[in-house]
Amino acid sequence: MRNAILVRAGIWGLTSSGLLASSVGARAIAPRSAKANAAAVSQAARTLPGFWTTFRKAVLAHDAAGIARLSAPIVTQRGELDDAPVKRLTPDQVPPVLARLLAQPDGVDDAGRSQRAMLAATPVPRRDPQMPADRFRFGDMEFTHGAAGWRLTHIYYEAED
Repeated sequence: MRNAILVRAGIWGLTSSGLLASSVGARAIAPRSAKANAAAVSQAARTLPGFWTTFRKAVLAHDAAGIARLSAPIVTQRGELDDAPVKRLTPDQVPPVLARLLAQPDGVDDAGRSQRAMLAATPVPRRDPQMPADRFRFGDMEFTHGAAGWRLTHIYYEAED
């Protein structure tokens, strides 16, 4: 919450003690609860740009809890080949798998950048017009828009055991 946020008629920001304070008055309020944070994530996930901003920030900050909140209840993990075994991951299992995936190149980028570097260089999601409107693919990750908004739903990564 380092960025100032607009609340009704006043601009609010963090004080040195971590409380929100109005720039137009001396009032301060406690930080939002976990429930309010979850509601804000849910609201941001309604649009692809909002979801992408939140997801990208969580990934780049190595925020496992944030990544888990932005993952579907079940995320499928499989290799690129059709006969690759499919694993079903819970949201809490996603961050370590995603970290390994993001360290690898996707094989498409001419510069051979890692998927993490590509994600860092992509502040705005670029839609593939060939994909259905409720799906988005970035590197070896696929996202789906459902009742809860956008969520990470598929990871194309086969661990080399």
